[in-house]
Amino acid sequence: MIGGRYSALLGCAMLCIGISLLSGLVYLLSADSSSSSKDDGMSMYTISPSVETLVFIMGIILCDCGSLLVNFGFYGFLWHLPKRQALVVSLSNSCFACASFIPLVLSSFMKWSGYNLSVSLVLYAVIILFSGVVCGLTIPSIEEYRSQALKVLGLPIPRRTVRGWKGAKKQLSEAFLVLLDPDHVKFHKITICAAVLAFLPPFIWMSMADPLGDEIFSSSTQESSRKDDQSTLGVLFLKINSIVGLLVGPAVAVLVDKCQHPSEGLTEIMILLSASFAVVAPLCGVADWTVQTIVLIFVAAGQTLCLLYITRYAVAFSYPNRVGTVSGVLVAALSVLTLPLVLIMSIGIVFVGYVWPAAISSAIGCVACALYVVYLKREQPFPKRPTLLAKDELDIAKNFAVATIEDAAYVADMTKDELLALSASTKVENMRRLSNASMSDEAGLRMLKVARRRSSLCSVESTFSALDYPIPPFADDKVVKGTMDSSSECIYQAFNGHGNYPGGKSEPSIEWMMQCIGPPDHPSRIEAVASVFKPMLAASENFGIILEVKDHDPLTGELVTAASCACYPPGELEDSGGPMKVGSERYYWAYSRANVSLSFGDKPQEFIQKMAAFKQDSQWDDKRKDYGIDKMWYVAVLGTHAAYQKRGYGRLLLSIVSSFAEETQHDCYLECSEGNVPFYQSNGYEVQWNQVISVEGSSTSIYGMAKKINGSDRK
Repeated sequence: MIGGRYSALLGCAMLCIGISLLSGLVYLLSADSSSSSKDDGMSMYTISPSVETLVFIMGIILCDCGSLLVNFGFYGFLWHLPKRQALVVSLSNSCFACASFIPLVLSSFMKWSGYNLSVSLVLYAVIILFSGVVCGLTIPSIEEYRSQALKVLGLPIPRRTVRGWKGAKKQLSEAFLVLLDPDHVKFHKITICAAVLAFLPPFIWMSMADPLGDEIFSSSTQESSRKDDQSTLGVLFLKINSIVGLLVGPAVAVLVDKCQHPSEGLTEIMILLSASFAVVAPLCGVADWTVQTIVLIFVAAGQTLCLLYITRYAVAFSYPNRVGTVSGVLVAALSVLTLPLVLIMSIGIVFVGYVWPAAISSAIGCVACALYVVYLKREQPFPKRPTLLAKDELDIAKNFAVATIEDAAYVADMTKDELLALSASTKVENMRRLSNASMSDEAGLRMLKVARRRSSLCSVESTFSALDYPIPPFADDKVVKGTMDSSSECIYQAFNGHGNYPGGKSEPSIEWMMQCIGPPDHPSRIEAVASVFKPMLAASENFGIILEVKDHDPLTGELVTAASCACYPPGELEDSGGPMKVGSERYYWAYSRANVSLSFGDKPQEFIQKMAAFKQDSQWDDKRKDYGIDKMWYVAVLGTHAAYQKRGYGRLLLSIVSSFAEETQHDCYLECSEGNVPFYQSNGYEVQWNQVISVEGSSTSIYGMAKKINGSDRK
């Protein structure tokens, strides 16, 4: 995700390049034409048809893609105007309508200035270049966008929601699943049919306005006077379509922003569509420019209303993160299904001309919209909430650290219907209410109750035995297999840095998250560290291996845990890529065994925000899956108590994991903060990836590192 600012800047750059290519092509073609006429058909600027076609196509593609990216720049303002999001989207869409003015403006400029098309295009490219500078100064960057979303929602938004081509294909398939939902597929088919018939009349005017105008005014003296001013019906349609698109779309969007439910106002939009075509059908053949102006206003309004209806329809049926994909599928279906009707209409034009097909299509559109309105009022087919796939329900449940909607509703202390309604809402106040519900102290305690209940109903066993991996001889005098209880205090102290030990310090990313709570010895901070690491150690004890270095306490002489390492053999991570998949049997067992819940009530909002950002943006589960969870020994936790540092205990534990990996011929893999990278590099690990996690200008970096084992099948 590059954000609105860089999207607009990239779009402006592509537009400049595309227009420059077209300008150069026009110049060479005009020079070719003039030199050929002067030099007996010979030209020094001759361009082969294939090169000419290639340059033209490249220029058009660059201009189209650049325009689209510039439009996306508007989305950078979404969280700066949280209660006017429909207006922001509408203004972005209105750019397409405004683009209709560009040919007219260029033509008028060429007449006024006397410049040819090539020079005019160069000047236009200069204007776009200047506009790019303005965009760079005014449109929010991705960091400003996320910062404003953080202020509005109280929690950070993910940096990236779609991961490459596979992610895009996945979202597209999910959009089809929404539209093929058996409960609503009949309604979707009826809607598509009505929308195609409603979109056909505007399509005819968009593609055939000039020949339609010629036929309408074939016996009228008005046409010649309009043509003298270059105001053909096509030119007039471009002007009106631009003005109507710029005014009607945003005006309706302002009303849409006030609606409480996405389906509100959709019936009224279809009534307006039907009324528009009712005006167009009888008047479209009248040879009067005033009448034709009225007709074109209603045609342009019909086009805008039809597209607006499809967008709002998608919102009514789609989970918020899927609205764009579903509306895109609907618009694509609309365009594809309109083409056969246009072909049929084209055949009819051969026999009866342009006016009758335009009038008939308008009348059909009017009747189709009217019947559709009757259907809407009689059947009331819109759902109370969008269609949720199993994945959506799982995503909602994950926000409450559980696996089912029923459990999530219990944790949030609300009914299932209320939870689903809030989760599907695009209203800022509902999003904020949902995030607050997931972060309350009561939610943490109820989540722990769910974990206890679920863990009592399942049997969780490791698929391997720790006895298969004995401590190697070079370390068996100091290292033992450990447990959650025996390792907890060592890990807490190593990562949090409490106790005022000489040279003791907290782990950099933990310090980044926890410093807003207070110093390392603050009880609330120690509690937060325990709630993070204790479930992880519980899972490691049963599903992985905990290694501990034992040393004597300098005060009591007792053997204590001086350093600890939790690791997982190949294939022992869950299919999510992590030690514990939210909602899995292992997850519930670990939390029940650890008997801790994270209390947010006494924690600063900054801590909550950083925790959420760390969870969303680290993406380490996905990174492990990409590397191959069945091809690595995963080091989940490694820490040395501050009282026993500088004794080589961390290196000793890593060497034991390496010996396990050499025995099984697999790589070693771990994640660490930037400050610890040199230590792991000195132990043979290499950086595989890094990710910056930032909140309000403050950031930390996570590095994924691997140690290649000779003979493993990793390249």
